[in-house]
Amino acid sequence: MKRVIVNWDDAWASQEDYTVDEARKFTPHPTKSIGFLVKHGDGVCVLCQSRDEAGISEVLVIPEGMVTRVQELG
Repeated sequence: MKRVIVNWDDAWASQEDYTVDEARKFTPHPTKSIGFLVKHGDGVCVLCQSRDEAGISEVLVIPEGMVTRVQELG
């Protein structure tokens, strides 16, 4: 598996009160995640943080539409 950094736009939520005009200015939260690329395609980008002979763990599944860039690390 390749080591990659994935740039993606994360969703977020808030329990605060806002005006409609304030809420119209909201944008997704730019996020970067680093890990081993398990899959990129069929609507998802799947990373894992840890791996060994038995398998993988700390899995992150990002909807492909939220991914803005996948860059292989050396």
